[in-house]
Amino acid sequence: MNSADREELDWLAFRYVADELASDEVSDFEGRLAHDQTARDAVSRAVELTNAIRAAEEAKPVTLSPARRSRLQRPLRLVACLSTCVLVAVVCHWLLRHDESTSTDVSERPSTAAAELALVWSETRLELADQQGDAWALLQVTDSGELPVAAEDTAAMSVPDWMFSAVVALEAHSESREEEDG
Repeated sequence: MNSADREELDWLAFRYVADELASDEVSDFEGRLAHDQTARDAVSRAVELTNAIRAAEEAKPVTLSPARRSRLQRPLRLVACLSTCVLVAVVCHWLLRHDESTSTDVSERPSTAAAELALVWSETRLELADQQGDAWALLQVTDSGELPVAAEDTAAMSVPDWMFSAVVALEAHSESREEEDG
């Protein structure tokens, strides 16, 4: 008997034991059991298989209890969490105080620097105003917040040649651009 025939016979025997055969198939298979030893062996294997399955299903499953934890494990976790929270709070407090002190220093610095700059500028202007023929004397600075006004004596000012050339070149360049765009 080849393996395909044996598998078919085992399946037929299993269906016989499980009472899944139709009535005409049951009578045919029982007739075969009366004279065929291989059919009887197949029924024997099917009965052993079903008994093993039932025994496995009926066996009480083993319940596993969780391993006992040490008594110190929970308090240690609690202490670790609390100390972490305290550390975070201390670091945040330190950073906030550090930012506040830095921000006040930064806000004071520009006003102090601006005051120093204004003082130096005033002193320099006064020193240069004492000298004759300088450009500082041409500007009349008023404290009213208005723009400085040029003095009448503009003839005393001499424009360097390089500055005059730069202005002429700039005007020529802007005129050429206007012609290209227009």
